[in-house]
Amino acid sequence: MTIRAIRKPIMVEAIQWTGGNWINVLAFAGAKINWHTKQPPVLAFSEPASGTHQMPLPVGSWLIRQPGDFITAYDNETFKALYQEID
Repeated sequence: MTIRAIRKPIMVEAIQWTGGNWINVLAFAGAKINWHTKQPPVLAFSEPASGTHQMPLPVGSWLIRQPGDFITAYDNETFKALYQEID
């Protein structure tokens, strides 16, 4: 049997990587972010589900903190499609 479902709305905290706010991003994500001093500098985001695998976090990407302190990343377009800013 199949069903139709819709994602439950949940409130998340988010921060956008602008290329210059690395101190704020590091404070937000803690040990899940590694700062690589390449030219240009790159933030690498570690996903706990995939172990040591790291994915680059391009400028403009968003880090999302969901309930349970789970952090994930979205590109700007996906973030705008999924989330709406609230006060």
